[in-house]
Amino acid sequence: MKQVTRIVGMMCLTALLAVGCISCKKNDKATTSSFTFTLPEVEGFAEDDSKAYIDFASSNYPMKWWEGDALKIYSVDATNTTPTVVTYDMEEGGSGKVTANFSGDEIEKGSYGYFAFYPATKFVSVSEGNFGTFKVEETQTFNPDMSFAGTSVAGRVFMDPQCAVAASTCDILNGGMVSATMNHIFGFANVRLKDMSGATSGKKVAKVEITDNTVNLTGNMTINIPEITTTRLNALKTLGTNYSTANTSYDSYMVSLNNTLHDMGYSTEPNGKKVALVNCAAAGDAAKLTSSNKLFIISLRPGALLKGFSVKVTFDDNTSKTFDFNDVKYIIRPGVVTNIQCTF
Repeated sequence: MKQVTRIVGMMCLTALLAVGCISCKKNDKATTSSFTFTLPEVEGFAEDDSKAYIDFASSNYPMKWWEGDALKIYSVDATNTTPTVVTYDMEEGGSGKVTANFSGDEIEKGSYGYFAFYPATKFVSVSEGNFGTFKVEETQTFNPDMSFAGTSVAGRVFMDPQCAVAASTCDILNGGMVSATMNHIFGFANVRLKDMSGATSGKKVAKVEITDNTVNLTGNMTINIPEITTTRLNALKTLGTNYSTANTSYDSYMVSLNNTLHDMGYSTEPNGKKVALVNCAAAGDAAKLTSSNKLFIISLRPGALLKGFSVKVTFDDNTSKTFDFNDVKYIIRPGVVTNIQCTF
């Protein structure tokens, strides 16, 4: 799981899939049983309306590992075989840090090197031809231990420490070490809730649910691991940015998106357009709405929210209110936070 020091550092403060592979000789039988990974920063988080944009790279909002984190390590080979996959657990002392060591059974390097996927809990299967299948669940569960104590958002952030999706390709370096920075694949919706009328003050938020008007948000997805490159991930990010500023039409966006996904061997087994952040009332009084924003973070696949969506807020007394949005600016991009304001 992950935690962050300032939000979206939080983010735990996340997504998927990766950087260019570093090739090596096919007959290289090098092995390792230890990896070191650094979590990536996140762009675009806005705590309040007075802060339209925060660049985590310059504002020191890093993501941090959480106790119990684990990831899957793949040995990826150019031959048409099924990759070897091993679970690697975070070593003691890594929780709360940007960089942590992971260890597990020794694994031989494939001709494409290694591929790391986080979190391990989203792994479904791996198949011949270097295809990996991952799951995207309908619910993300708030962890009340994530208080962000000592930060500007202490007690105001609600998120699942394992909601982020990230990955990286890596290789054995000189000295037998393996070290790399994870790369975001998913983006984040930062649903900011506040009560300016007093009508809902004192009521605890139990669940925040996002429903996409067009795009399936959950289900299994399969991708050809060696085809997940930095260039393609950056292309998805740039494409989403252009669409969010109305520089790209919906039709043009979909053509470019589908072409990029096709190149990555992407396929899905969609099962729904809703994702909910649950267990929020476990925060006690911190879950009550006030005139200051409470931040509810939900990770979503790239391209989500591109053509309208709704946010449903449910309280612990089972009352609820739904907000509708249609602006293209809300499209989800890898490693970018989309800020969504809901005011009661």
